[in-house]
Amino acid sequence: MDDATHAQRWGPVDLEPIVQRFAAGDTAGMTGADPDPTTTPGLEPGGGVAPGDTPPGAASTVGPSQQQPIPSRALPVTVLVIIGVIVLLIAVGLIGRIAGMFG
Repeated sequence: MDDATHAQRWGPVDLEPIVQRFAAGDTAGMTGADPDPTTTPGLEPGGGVAPGDTPPGAASTVGPSQQQPIPSRALPVTVLVIIGVIVLLIAVGLIGRIAGMFG
């Protein structure tokens, strides 16, 4: 979304207070991708985590909520059988024409 669209939808954004706080050294609430290990809760000396503890920045992705259904194999098999029958009919027709030419 460009600035003009954002301003139309949400109104103008004033970044000046954020810039002033950052320039003054106030970085509360601004976490980076690589946090300072001395201030990260749950880390043991050396940077490890206690057994059963979630390491900082670990993904908390969730798998499917239920088992996904196994797709049916009937449709692909049916399609292959139909293609085989069509190829067989064409082959029989061509062989019949060739036999008719020489017979």
